[in-house]
Amino acid sequence: MAEYTTWQLKLARVALLHFEGRIKEIDAIIDEPGPLPSDSVDKARRLYKALKADMKEIADCYSGADDSDEASQVESQYLIPAIHGACNQLLAATNSHPKSSNWGTELYAASVDLSHMRNQIEEVLGMPSATHR
Repeated sequence: MAEYTTWQLKLARVALLHFEGRIKEIDAIIDEPGPLPSDSVDKARRLYKALKADMKEIADCYSGADDSDEASQVESQYLIPAIHGACNQLLAATNSHPKSSNWGTELYAASVDLSHMRNQIEEVLGMPSATHR
């Protein structure tokens, strides 16, 4: 494996971990038992809106991009499919209520898309799988 490929794989892995962490942060807020206080709803909405916007920005960079924005092989094979897949899972409106609008299910599905590709990257890099950590 070429050095630049290893570096690109590691960057893609970090990007996916970053989005997974943001999803976990939102999930931790909305998973609290009982009704959510209004400040928690507001915080979850802000984080969810920012997550969707950031993921959409990355996805948009690679849909119909011109040659100067051409994706690398690592981005095309791992990062872009994971981001597109996760974006497609996050359908709830950003102004909806986190508990009554199925955010938990959508966040979980988005996390699965991201972690699946991250696991593939880790396998290529020779890192131990999550089940062996």
